[in-house]
Amino acid sequence: MSVGQTASYVGVFVAGALAIAGIGWVTGVFPAQPQAPAASSPAPQADSAGAPAPQASATEADAREEATAIGDLTRNTFVVVAGTVERVNDEDEFALMDSTGSVRIDTGTTFFTVTPGESVTVTGFVDEDLLLEVYAQEIRLSTGEVIPITRSE
Repeated sequence: MSVGQTASYVGVFVAGALAIAGIGWVTGVFPAQPQAPAASSPAPQADSAGAPAPQASATEADAREEATAIGDLTRNTFVVVAGTVERVNDEDEFALMDSTGSVRIDTGTTFFTVTPGESVTVTGFVDEDLLLEVYAQEIRLSTGEVIPITRSE
């Protein structure tokens, strides 16, 4: 291969990498500035009759307490992330967001429906690719239903 061909290939590779990184920053996968930590939630309020406001179930609250903030995800780690479905990309992928960022969730060969705005908790593995993605192993819906994820190899 000539020096000119090598230089062309390197140039195309660098341009592609910069384009992917730019898309990541635009979509929030790579935030330009570190985000401030989320404020703690306020104390439960009572309604006008003095009854306490409804609370999240113990399992949902526990899952959210042990969850890693999306902005703190580390590649090649097993995590629990909790947030709101931002958008559904296709039958096996959706975007999950919390106050620190957004991440793609891959459900492999397990197809089910989530809706934008729905709160879910995902247990899975953060891949090592350029774009951050979590390979889900289990998804807990806001109803408490747990969906195990199966993958074909």
